[in-house]
Amino acid sequence: MWNGQEARVYEWSDEMGDSKPQQTAKFPTKARAIALRDETIFRASNNLVELCNLQGIVRQKITFSEGEGSPTHLDVNGDYLAVATDTGLIKIFQVTRREPKQLGSPGHFHLWAQAQNLLPSNKTPGGLVKTRHLPDGASSGHAIRSIRCNADGTRVSILADHVRQRDLQTQKRLIILPS
Repeated sequence: MWNGQEARVYEWSDEMGDSKPQQTAKFPTKARAIALRDETIFRASNNLVELCNLQGIVRQKITFSEGEGSPTHLDVNGDYLAVATDTGLIKIFQVTRREPKQLGSPGHFHLWAQAQNLLPSNKTPGGLVKTRHLPDGASSGHAIRSIRCNADGTRVSILADHVRQRDLQTQKRLIILPS
């Protein structure tokens, strides 16, 4: 379990029957996103994804440049980790090896949406991409809410909100991108 301030790891198995899960670890974390695969916790902090053991001790790091942005969303499905950043960059990693291996070239959600005539090229300071100008300096855009990777690492689905900053209305969209 994770609440944005602290992560707790519990153990539960079928052999435990109706028993309560047993807490095995607890550690502070300010991660923006967390995902779990076997004995590895992936946590998005600042400009990197940390690969930790179940006690929260960092074993490896996947770093992102300032231009790539800070990881905000993670999803692990089997052998694959999908990462979305605050700039809309999407990367997929194979995580079965000792070192995670990036698959293919990174995609960019905002560039894809722009090519589909969903977005123009204007970006606000908070990472929100403006789609058009509204009166009194208000703007609208798309913000990634979640991502999911398919089982063979070839597709990523993105759930995004169309946000109108002026009146804080959202319109949800599900977008599926090939890797």
